[in-house]
Amino acid sequence: MSDKKPELPNHLSINPRSPHFVEECFEHDIGIRFKGKERTDIEEYNISEGWEQI
Repeated sequence: MSDKKPELPNHLSINPRSPHFVEECFEHDIGIRFKGKERTDIEEYNISEGWEQI
């Protein structure tokens, strides 16, 4: 595992079958903050479209 963290993409999914799954992002702890609250139930997000999938 590298110490250098990758830049988080605009669209990311935790599902390995998704085309938006980026394995390198999950080699590090990442968190999601949405509307000022930390979220632990997000399965997929898209920043530019402003949505998350729970």
